[in-house]
Amino acid sequence: MFSNIPFLKKKKTQTRKKIVPNTTRNVFSDDDSRKFKKRKKSQFKNNLKSLSYAFKKQNFKTISLVGIAFVAFAVVFLLVGPLLKVQTILVTRQDNIININQAYSSLEYIRDKNILFLDTGEIAARLQKSQNSIQNIGFNVKLPNSIEITLKAYPPVFQLTESLILENGSLLTKETTATYDVPMILLQGSNIEEDLSFGKNLNVSEIQKTKLLLSELQKNILGIEIDTIQYFTSEKEVLISDQNQTLYLFDINASVERQIEQLSIFQKESGSLNEKKYIYIDVRIPQKLYVCPIEEEFSCRGNIDTIYGESVLKSLNVPEEIS
Repeated sequence: MFSNIPFLKKKKTQTRKKIVPNTTRNVFSDDDSRKFKKRKKSQFKNNLKSLSYAFKKQNFKTISLVGIAFVAFAVVFLLVGPLLKVQTILVTRQDNIININQAYSSLEYIRDKNILFLDTGEIAARLQKSQNSIQNIGFNVKLPNSIEITLKAYPPVFQLTESLILENGSLLTKETTATYDVPMILLQGSNIEEDLSFGKNLNVSEIQKTKLLLSELQKNILGIEIDTIQYFTSEKEVLISDQNQTLYLFDINASVERQIEQLSIFQKESGSLNEKKYIYIDVRIPQKLYVCPIEEEFSCRGNIDTIYGESVLKSLNVPEEIS
């Protein structure tokens, strides 16, 4: 009687089919497969790097020792080997004053020495000691084994009969074929040329003042033509004679400008100095100028003879009976 009531009816159980996965089917997608392969490859590379690092670390000490030994050998070879030993020495000079053969002799000691350790200061000192005429020295080192040396001498400022006086006061024997456009000068003093030939130099400042004196004299005194120049080394005085054999007496220790100015004023006041009016004109004393006229020739020449000796008179071709 209750069978027709809906909620009392039993529900029929519905059974569903279970889906069993196919074990033969690939459970990974294509993307997963690629990632897996990359991981494997990366892991392989990392393993190789680890092995390489271990090898390098293990052999670093050995490689370092071999490298240090190689560098040390190379350095020793360069220092004591023949590659950097001086073989070629070339000396050039900028004038004929320097003795080139003497220069080569002074440099022979550097042959077969290591070019990296050459002491240019010592080389220059040796060269200048052997020849005091050398003013400047230039060096040009050419690796691996050559050196070029350029020498320049002090310029000549005066010439003697057989010698030159250089700017540094040294005396140099003239070469017979050489000509120099410098004034001739006579040195007056006991054994002065002999002293110079043994290496003694004239005072450089006195030489420079004598050069200045000649230059200012020709620049400021009109019409003067210098005939002879005599330098008295003890008195520090210069006697200059012109074309008329008039003597001009100068003091090298005094102001050159002051003495030239006094002479210039005298020339303006007295007229031309070209005529033979005076035996000598003395401008050595400041603010005073002494002249000895031709009319008093005998006493004038006697004064010169007393002060400087007969050498001055002989250089002027004065007859012996007058002196």
